[in-house]
Amino acid sequence: MSIYGTETALYLDVGWQKQPVEIHVQAVPAWVYFVADWLPPPRPGIPESKGYLHPRAAVFVIAGSPKGGEGFDGQQYHQPLLVMSGEEYERATFRDLMALLADAVEKARPQS
Repeated sequence: MSIYGTETALYLDVGWQKQPVEIHVQAVPAWVYFVADWLPPPRPGIPESKGYLHPRAAVFVIAGSPKGGEGFDGQQYHQPLLVMSGEEYERATFRDLMALLADAVEKARPQS
């Protein structure tokens, strides 16, 4: 079972790639309380029924990114583009998110 709920998919056009990069926004509901150093802290006080509306974290990954395996927690993505706390995600504007993701995708660009 996954702790993530896919909120949306975004397609970011970057100059070094022939096709737009498909990015998935993976929300971790507020009611996921286990301790993980790769996730922002839990958000207590949010009812379970509102856990997806007020996530603990938003994890942005390129579609098909691996998670789990040797050296990683079973739910941990190997190379997330961006990890935001639920509070940061709720405050961010679309323009802010696009700028952060454009920078993150550029940093993830394969070196040639």
